[in-house]
Amino acid sequence: MKLVLYPLAIISRLYRTVCKTSFRTDKPITGDYYMSTISLSNSASSSSCALSSTLREDLSKPSESKKPKKGQVRSIPGYRDFSLQEETLFTIWKKAVASSFESFGFVPMEPRPVELVSNLLLKGGLDKEIYGMCRAEDGTPVKVGLPFDRTLPLALKVAQSMDQMTFPYKRYDISYSFRGEKAMASAGRYRGFIQADVDIIDRNLAGSVTADAACYATVYHTFKRLNFPKFTMHINHIKIANAILKQLGFENQDDRAKILHLVDKLDKTPKEEVAKELLQMFPRRKKAEMDRLLSQFSYVGDIDKAVFEEGLSAEAVAGVKELDNLFHRLEQLGVPRDSMIYNARMVRGLNYYTGTVVETLFDAPSNPEHQYLTKCGSIASGGRYDKLVDTFVGRATEIEGVGISIGLTRVFDVLTSLGIATPMRIGSAQVLVGHRTEEEENAATKAAGKIRELGIATDLYTARKKIKKQFSYASKLGIPYCFMVMGSKSFVVKNLQTKEQQEYNTMDGALAYIKKVVEQHLEASIKIKEEGKEAVK
Repeated sequence: MKLVLYPLAIISRLYRTVCKTSFRTDKPITGDYYMSTISLSNSASSSSCALSSTLREDLSKPSESKKPKKGQVRSIPGYRDFSLQEETLFTIWKKAVASSFESFGFVPMEPRPVELVSNLLLKGGLDKEIYGMCRAEDGTPVKVGLPFDRTLPLALKVAQSMDQMTFPYKRYDISYSFRGEKAMASAGRYRGFIQADVDIIDRNLAGSVTADAACYATVYHTFKRLNFPKFTMHINHIKIANAILKQLGFENQDDRAKILHLVDKLDKTPKEEVAKELLQMFPRRKKAEMDRLLSQFSYVGDIDKAVFEEGLSAEAVAGVKELDNLFHRLEQLGVPRDSMIYNARMVRGLNYYTGTVVETLFDAPSNPEHQYLTKCGSIASGGRYDKLVDTFVGRATEIEGVGISIGLTRVFDVLTSLGIATPMRIGSAQVLVGHRTEEEENAATKAAGKIRELGIATDLYTARKKIKKQFSYASKLGIPYCFMVMGSKSFVVKNLQTKEQQEYNTMDGALAYIKKVVEQHLEASIKIKEEGKEAVK
C-alpha cells in the first residue's frame, strides 16, 4: 500500500464535495465521528471513483496513462536538503543536544511517526495545517496524520502509561514535526523540521518554578555548549498579562485573546498603529485607555524594576512573585542575569500556556551583515501548561507540565547560511587506521579495535594502497587524524589539518596519544568556530 501526504484541509474539502457530508471542525472530533463523517464504506462506488478523479485534478496528480516512467530527482519545496557535510554537522549537533539534555536528567522518548487524525484535531485544529495521509492508488484517506509538534506525542504517551510512570517524568524528544504552511526557506521556516524538546510532567506542579527553571536552564546550557552567538531568554507570565487586561475592564476571554494578538505586533509595528487597531476593534473605548494598556505591555527589562498600576490583583502579584523566583532559580542553575529578561509584550501562546512562558532570541549583532540573526525569530520557546492528558482520558488528572522546544532545523539553517557554523566533514570517524602490507594490516586491524574500545569512532582502511591515497581518502571525508601502521615498531599519528605527526615505537604509546588529541578535537568540534562567533558581535 502506498501512502500520500496531503494537507488535511484539502482532504476534508474533497469529502464535502464528493460525499456531500459536513466535516465539522468547530468542536472536538472523536475517532468515531471522524470516520463516520469521511468514510466511503456506505457510499456508492461512483463516489469513490469521483473522489479519485477529484484528487487527481485538485492536486495535479498524474493520471494512470501519464505516470512518469522514472523517478524525479529534485528538491521538494518546504523541506531542507542537507549537503553531505551539513548532514554530518547536523548529526553532531543532535548528539550534542541529546547529551546535554541527558546531563540534566532527561530521558529519551522515541514516539511513533504518525498519530490518529482525531487526536491531532483535538489538540491543534486545522489552523496548524495538519498533514493527513491518503492511499496513493485511489486517494482514500486513512486514519493517521503527521504530528505538528512534539507535545502531542508526549501527551498521548503519558495518557497511555501514566499508571506505570514515575513522576516527575522528565523526557526529551528530538524528532520531525510537520506543518502545511507556506514554506519560507529564507526565514528558516519549513513544512518538515526537527524540533528538540524537553518537558517535565508531574501532578500539581503549581507552587514551584523549579521545573520551569530546570527546562529553561537545560536549553541555555545546550546553546552554550554549542557556542551559539549571544542570545537572551524573554520571559513573561500568563497571570500578569491576564491581570493587566482584567484591571482595564477586559473580562471576556475572547476579547483578551484579540488584544494579545495585537500586542504581539509591538516588536514590528509602531505603538500608534497598534493603538489605532485597538480603537477600531473596541470603538467604545477611549484612546487614553488604550495608551494605558500599551504602556503596560511595552516594558522590557528587569522584573524588579517593572512598574505596575496600583490595585494590581492577587493573581498578578502571584505572577510577579513566581517570575522573580524563576529568575533567581535560573541564576542558581548557572544562567547569568543578562541572558534573561522580563518582556511584557511577549504574549505568543498565552491562550495555551497557564504559567510562565519563554521565547529565546538572538541578540542584535553590530555587524549589519548578520542582522538575519534577529529576523529569524524565536529559536526556542515554551512554557507551563496543564490538562495535558485530560482530553484523551476523559477525566481530570491534575497532570501538569512545563517544557521548551528548540527549532533545531531553523537555527542550523540560520547559522550555516551566515557562515557562523561551517560544515566541513562528511565521515563520522575521528581516526583512519591505515597500512600497506598484509603484516601491517593485521596490526592495523588490532589497533582499530583498541581505538574503538577507547570510545573513538574509527575507520579501518580496507585496501592496500599507497599512503598518499589513504591520506586523500581521509581528507575528503573530513577525518581529522590518521593512525598509520608503518612497521612492527613504527606507529605514526598524523593530524591532517595541521600536517603535524608523531611517531611511536610501540602501539600503546601511539594509542595514548591518539586518545588525548581526539578528545581535545571532539570537545571543539561540537562548537561553532570562535572566529565565526566573534564576527557576529
